[in-house]
Amino acid sequence: MKWSLVPTKKITFRTQLPQQEVMRRIRTKLDAPENVNALHRFGGEVGESSFKIWDVRPRINSFTPMVEGEVLEDKTETLIRIVMRMGGCVWIFVLVWCYPFALLLFLSIMTFIREGMGPVDKDAILSMAFIIGMPAFMITMTTLGFRSGIKTARAFLMETIGEIRDEE
Repeated sequence: MKWSLVPTKKITFRTQLPQQEVMRRIRTKLDAPENVNALHRFGGEVGESSFKIWDVRPRINSFTPMVEGEVLEDKTETLIRIVMRMGGCVWIFVLVWCYPFALLLFLSIMTFIREGMGPVDKDAILSMAFIIGMPAFMITMTTLGFRSGIKTARAFLMETIGEIRDEE
């Protein structure tokens, strides 16, 4: 499993369906009445050869990715290139949440440099563990939520398009 601080996932699907049929199926699925009552309700924009979709109910998983896709005709099949990224509002939330801990870490390091380490203080060690642990927890929660959202978005696309081969 590859971990990164900026969750992004690129996937390429291949299908025998023509480009127009793929786009029609995505458009139809987004407009379908059963999509309104689904646990993961997707909305989006569909163009001639590209689309953007997102989970309309982010309360279930706020870290569900924005899915941008491009549908290209190849010689014998159609390629669907997808890039999944975390939404901008989620990034703002993560940064605002982590900022106080980053500031505390910086101030603690500056204090240690200025005053010296001195004898090992149990409270200082607990404080540093908390200051480092909270952003680590937030990054882990973000990454795991994003990975869960990838599975949901992939399942939506596979259900929508039908027979596709996944080529990661």
